[in-house]
Amino acid sequence: MKRWMIRIGCLLLAVGACIQMFALKYRVIDLEDELKALHAQIMADTREVHMLEAEWAVKNNPDRLYQFVVGQSNLTPIDADQMRPSESLPLRPVLPPENRPESHEEENPQ
Repeated sequence: MKRWMIRIGCLLLAVGACIQMFALKYRVIDLEDELKALHAQIMADTREVHMLEAEWAVKNNPDRLYQFVVGQSNLTPIDADQMRPSESLPLRPVLPPENRPESHEEENPQ
């Protein structure tokens, strides 16, 4: 009787271990699939970043920007005789606090 109980106990333990091994096996398979999906997403994001960096480099090319500015505006480079020292600029008067216009810093946060 005692041996019979030990054998049934060992059999139940073996069956339980097999069930746990199958559960673990399928959990690992699911995690591997998730890892493959994450790796594919990382690769796609990396390609996207590389494409955006290349596009940024093309769009920020100084020659291209210069041609764009020349074509879109009538701005011209300043001449040396247009430059003035900062000391020649007039100073703004300092108003007392009660005469200052209201500040709109709260409406337009920077």
